[in-house]
Amino acid sequence: MVFEARRIETINRTKQNSDYFLFQLLGLGTWHMLYWPPYRLPRSRLDSNAWDHFVFVLDQLIGKIWTECHLQPLLCGKLLQAVLVLELSVALAPFAMSLLSKLRCITVDVTGTLIAYKGELGDYYCMAAKSVGLPCPDYKRMHEGFKLAYTEMAKKYPCFGHAAKLPTIVWWKTCVKNSFIKAGYDYDEETFEKIFRRIYASFGSSAPYSVFADSQPFLRWARGEGLLVGLVSNAEYRYQDVILPALGLKQLTLDLIQFRGVYLNAPKIIVKAIACMHACVCVHPLYYQNLLMLLRTVHAELKKSNVNIILENQGSEWDFGVFSGLEGVEKPDPRIYKIALERAGKIAPEVTLHIGDSMRKDYLPAKSVGMHALLLDRFKTPDAVEWKKSGATVLPDLAAVQEFLTSGNKLS
Repeated sequence: MVFEARRIETINRTKQNSDYFLFQLLGLGTWHMLYWPPYRLPRSRLDSNAWDHFVFVLDQLIGKIWTECHLQPLLCGKLLQAVLVLELSVALAPFAMSLLSKLRCITVDVTGTLIAYKGELGDYYCMAAKSVGLPCPDYKRMHEGFKLAYTEMAKKYPCFGHAAKLPTIVWWKTCVKNSFIKAGYDYDEETFEKIFRRIYASFGSSAPYSVFADSQPFLRWARGEGLLVGLVSNAEYRYQDVILPALGLKQLTLDLIQFRGVYLNAPKIIVKAIACMHACVCVHPLYYQNLLMLLRTVHAELKKSNVNIILENQGSEWDFGVFSGLEGVEKPDPRIYKIALERAGKIAPEVTLHIGDSMRKDYLPAKSVGMHALLLDRFKTPDAVEWKKSGATVLPDLAAVQEFLTSGNKLS
């Protein structure tokens, strides 16, 4: 290889240098890091103090090599190449044995994991009734009526009527009407139409939902670590198109997906930077300060190109979504998780983790297709005791998940 020949030539030229062994560490030892498959360049893992220290050491080293090797541009280019590889190794090495380093994709449940309902169902039915001058329905009766009506509709027309090609609004209209009837309220068509439109609009907005405080930081952290992030939910299309974006949880757009495919690949970043550096060094072989500035510029460019920063500015938290109302299959059917793996680019289940709050709908079906899985217990459910006894990993929130993934823990 051309690079290998250059490496040997560079070492031969520096054997008389007093910093030969340090150069060996930078140029030879870290050279092999290029062949260690780094799926990502996680800037968040790199200690800024460590980088400053390396810049200081290299400042001294470049000065000596620059003087003693008669201003060899090839040597300086090789040294800069070593810096980039070393930076990558520093970023990755401390976490090489963490669970995070073994993952390439995380899928997350939505309701109960990322978001929760605000208030009670009766609150929104009450507001809708008041909007047409009617008294509030009884909360308890309304809640029970809705449970019965929803269960019947889900059984008769699963996945929000996907197989029957029933429009979502028709599915919900039937469900809401039956909810009122079962609760003892039978409105005339005109009155019900007004009430329903108010309810449908409310639940198609961000109003009835709240985002857990750790949801957005966790999703952005995961994507900053180079992981694909997908959502898997028993929900209809409005979750993807309206509700989640309105809550600030936005999907990655096509142009950013293309950007991510290029710039999230560490070797591509390094090769591109090396090419730029070699060109610059050859044009300005006598300018030591320019070389130092170039080194720092490349570091700054890598920071600027970091997908985490760019995506943070774009306000996107997830790469793909699998919603039952759009796919025609719902949890706990394992097929919905197979769809998620397919949507992630036919990714292997062994490098994918699913996070949810239901043993039946999240943990068991995800495990059945070979994925890693863990459960959240945000509300201290009594079932969590049994979950743990069964061998499941159970954590209180997504902040705890982040800590768990970056430590030496193993999923049970």
